[in-house]
Amino acid sequence: MPQRGTRLRTILATLALIAASLMPAVLGLTGTLYLYGALVLGGFFVVAAVRFDDGTFKPRAVQLLAASLFYLPLVLALLALDGKVA
Repeated sequence: MPQRGTRLRTILATLALIAASLMPAVLGLTGTLYLYGALVLGGFFVVAAVRFDDGTFKPRAVQLLAASLFYLPLVLALLALDGKVA
């Protein structure tokens, strides 16, 4: 099981990443497709980060790694698909 500090840092880093990924929408650079897609993907990523410390360390760590490997490419795909981006 990860230590308390590891879990806290993991969750804080995940929240910071989601906040950064929402900045294009907040600044008006993207449309609603990106905003809602990034929120949904961010929600899944936060769930993976919170579940990281449930007592089954290695399987949850692998799930968190998988979530991070899918999150960024999918957010970038949403950015490319959003019609508002030039």
